[in-house]
Amino acid sequence: MNPAIEKEKVQQGAISNGPSDYAQGVGRLVDVVAQLPGAYGLFVKENSRLGGFVFGNDRFTTHLESADLTALPQRLTALGLAPDKPILLEVGNRWLEVAMQSISGEKCDLWLIDLCDAESQMGTFLARQANSEQLMETSRMMSIEEVTATLAHELNQPLASISNALTFVEKMEPGLGKTSMEAIAMAKQQAEHSAAFVKRMRDYAHARKPAIAPTDVNEMIDAVVDLMRAEATPHRVEIATHLNEALPQVGVDRVMIEQVLINLVRNAKDALLESGARERHISVTTALNIEAQVEIRISDSGDGVAEEHQARIFQPFFSTKDNGLGIGLAICRSIVEYHSGRLYYDPADQSFIVALEALEASTGV
Repeated sequence: MNPAIEKEKVQQGAISNGPSDYAQGVGRLVDVVAQLPGAYGLFVKENSRLGGFVFGNDRFTTHLESADLTALPQRLTALGLAPDKPILLEVGNRWLEVAMQSISGEKCDLWLIDLCDAESQMGTFLARQANSEQLMETSRMMSIEEVTATLAHELNQPLASISNALTFVEKMEPGLGKTSMEAIAMAKQQAEHSAAFVKRMRDYAHARKPAIAPTDVNEMIDAVVDLMRAEATPHRVEIATHLNEALPQVGVDRVMIEQVLINLVRNAKDALLESGARERHISVTTALNIEAQVEIRISDSGDGVAEEHQARIFQPFFSTKDNGLGIGLAICRSIVEYHSGRLYYDPADQSFIVALEALEASTGV
């Protein structure tokens, strides 16, 4: 089949010496298209756009037997069909390549639609798409690995020095008061926690599996809140917990999920301080949602996320802070999704929500 030759045959039918009346011209085109060996259809031309269906030969209608011919022009237009731009169309379980050409006569101006089987082209397209996605994922992981390796190099030594210095103070100054010793122990705990998180993030970038283990969410939150109260109390920020004691365990890497929660609570604290609010309260609540997921909800007494920012807060490098890098929430969401969970913002009560699969319902843990 040679489309150029067949187009010429149709064109000749339109400009032959036969009757020039529009209806008769269309009838002559229909006669020609009906005899073509390919799969061809005729459509009205409406201001250079694809209009209503006029006629299709036997092969054309066979290819489209499961399609709605009335809705077909709108569907083809939506897919981007143009004279210089063929498209792929899925009909039933088959893929067709669709091309369009203009056919004009003395008083007859129509679109000629050409269909041909595209199963092999679609297979090639899907293979290329899969390869492209794999390359993009590899590139993304290489970028993350490079960033986390740099962070690990820059942070591990200072964190180790801080921890060692605090241990030295504990041993050399036994006469320090109870409050001072508790503050030193808290600071040392935070330094060790940060070092563990840096190591886990580097392992994650190297595509190693996190250390998944059954975890009590309420115990994890108690630990996070204890850490964050040391930051929040000097700024008169109160952190309260409302924990459901009947929750099932979740299968997570505790260090990584703890860091997500620390980041969310810290963001709430920073937002309260920046707003200048007199009432500074943060609430951390746990519950079992309607999807049987363990839900952790973090809210504060501030104004919440501005409506114009809500669609972008999880995008990398977007920040509402003057000195913010805009990677915290993006990394947090990536970590939660790696655990088959969800992290999202609920504008109804201005809360950030972490939803994790209960261990009994989780697969792959």
